[in-house]
Amino acid sequence: MDNNTGQRYRGAQPFSDDELSQRTFFGRQEASESLTNQVLANRLVVVYAKSGVGKSSLLNAGVAPRLREAGYQPLMIRLNDIQLGPTASVFDGVRSEASRQKTEYVHGDTTSLWAFFKTVEFWRGDRLLTPVLVIDQFEELFTLHSEAARDAFLSDLSYIIRGVQPPSPDAAQQVLGDTAPSIHVVLSLREDFLGILEDGADRIPQIMDHRFRLVPLSRQSAAEAMAGPAMLADPTLATRPFTLAPEFTEVVLDYLTTRTAGASDVARRFVEPFHLQLICQRVEQVVAAKAQKPGAERAFTLADFGGEAALSHTLATFYTNAIRSVSEPHFRPVAKRLCEEFLISPEGRRLSIEEHELRKQLRLSEPALAQLVGSRLLRTDRRSDSTYYELSHDALVEPVLATRRTQALVRGWSAIAFGSLAVPMSGLLVLYGLLYLMWPHISGGTVEPVAAVFVMVSGAGLLLVSMQIWRAGWRAHRRYRPRGLRPAEQPMPVFVKPRDKLIGSALLTAGFLTVGFFALAGFFVSVAVIVLFLQGGVVPAWVSQGVNPFWKNVYQHPVQEIGWLFLTVATSLLFGVVLCRKGWRRLHPEAASWGATFRHRMSTHWLAHLGARGLRLGASVLGIAFVVWSVYLTQRCANSSQGLLPEWLPTSLLNGYTPVLCKKAFEGSLSMDDFSVGFFVFSVFCLSLPGVLQMLHAGYRRLLPARPKV
Repeated sequence: MDNNTGQRYRGAQPFSDDELSQRTFFGRQEASESLTNQVLANRLVVVYAKSGVGKSSLLNAGVAPRLREAGYQPLMIRLNDIQLGPTASVFDGVRSEASRQKTEYVHGDTTSLWAFFKTVEFWRGDRLLTPVLVIDQFEELFTLHSEAARDAFLSDLSYIIRGVQPPSPDAAQQVLGDTAPSIHVVLSLREDFLGILEDGADRIPQIMDHRFRLVPLSRQSAAEAMAGPAMLADPTLATRPFTLAPEFTEVVLDYLTTRTAGASDVARRFVEPFHLQLICQRVEQVVAAKAQKPGAERAFTLADFGGEAALSHTLATFYTNAIRSVSEPHFRPVAKRLCEEFLISPEGRRLSIEEHELRKQLRLSEPALAQLVGSRLLRTDRRSDSTYYELSHDALVEPVLATRRTQALVRGWSAIAFGSLAVPMSGLLVLYGLLYLMWPHISGGTVEPVAAVFVMVSGAGLLLVSMQIWRAGWRAHRRYRPRGLRPAEQPMPVFVKPRDKLIGSALLTAGFLTVGFFALAGFFVSVAVIVLFLQGGVVPAWVSQGVNPFWKNVYQHPVQEIGWLFLTVATSLLFGVVLCRKGWRRLHPEAASWGATFRHRMSTHWLAHLGARGLRLGASVLGIAFVVWSVYLTQRCANSSQGLLPEWLPTSLLNGYTPVLCKKAFEGSLSMDDFSVGFFVFSVFCLSLPGVLQMLHAGYRRLLPARPKV
């Protein structure tokens, strides 16, 4: 039963071949007449258009009545019955169409299409009608049926189109004669499937000779499609005739002929009929509600509709209303997830899902699926032996994708914010638990080993959870944020080996811990230094008192000591960032090309290239020299008799904490307070080693020429 009975506008429903649809079908008069004339003048016409432009509506409400007036019998059929097959679907569809149109029907010979249309007869009164076979959604022949069934049908169809009698040993068919049956054929299909007709060109050479491309509504046609049904006086309609204010029509057409492209709005010449019908259907609903209120009749204005914001809201609410149409409330979130996660890609492409896979993944009930199909939110598609579900129209992609993108970005940023706070804190818990477990004297014996293990395990668990939350938020943010590249230009996902996943995760974790720890340490020391100077050199009570000589030197020699502090924290932070970068590139190999453009520009100028290379190699050599000097100094301090620095050492290059470290090395009493110094030396070593190795490798290649390949 038609859900649009008594309505002036069809909304999401296509126009049918009935009296009400024909009376309310406006804006396509020129296309209807042009296509009708082309069908009557040619034996075969191919009609194609983009999805949702209105091919079926044009054939049903525009062309079919004109064909009947000209003495023809339109036969609208589909080839979507897999069990019957394409040829049997034609026979069954023809019988159903003749019955629906109340046409006297004389059954034909179903041996073949040639025999059938040679023997079938259609009568209206005493007038013999010429059949016009209209195969709607002709792409179903290629998407649903097997190759053998497709080839057999195309061969059978080719004879009636070319007007050539098929070879047959059957004497009964030979009696029919070689005169071609009087018939016209129309093939209707989506524009993106037009190329598949080439598969039938060897059997039907003229298959691409006569084509009719249906485009969206022009601005003038869209205005007719809005105003015509509104002024129609018909007692069967639910509302009385009304008029639309010219200003309202102009605003609607301006909105529908403008699309958003990035940060700018781009004007287009055409209007999508689906969008127009949804807005006009909303207009009719508002008119029906206002008709119950007393007052003089007047033209429908933008204020009556709810302003410009109501236009975009109308398209979005169709999706939400269709979800609410599911009678079982606990299935509505499942239906929403089906549309937003399974039927649309992040780039905005419609996807389809097989029925059994859908039930396996989402466990959506059959009545709920039927209600979504009945509300025209979903459509079914038969392929092979399975039923596939997809969104009913391309115009629904943007409202659904906008809803999903908004939710994903909110959840993504929330997860990123939570993870950014929780990862460093949980990493510190792990680090403190490990240190208290390995060096109990740090806590003065007040922390039990069991408590230290508990803190460490709890911190590790929280760290894993926090990293997963952060990673999920980052992936959601990157997946649904606006992209500068078109979908076709998006990089394809790269498969990551399990070993690289393990190494990358370990490097990323170590990098996050390092950055988090030294960022907090740098903040802590910065606050302590500020308080130290504000208090006139008095060490704050909340600062560790075990390094008083260090704080005294900070106050007495601020430039030297603060410089070393900055160098220590900055180098350690840089090392953590490098670890994060290495881990991220292990997990995401496609990210390796992000800096390729900058490096290429640097390498094209020899001076910039030489300067950057020389700076890196010089820093690497100085770094390795510093590490060697630090190891040598520690060894001298540990083996000296007094734990004193060598006399020849220029103390002006050192900070005041160095003598304390030397004495601790001699006594073997290095503690947690000295961790940052050791990590600083380790960071310098790791950052400098690749540059030195690269320099040695380049020298080796210079001294020893490459061996010729065998």
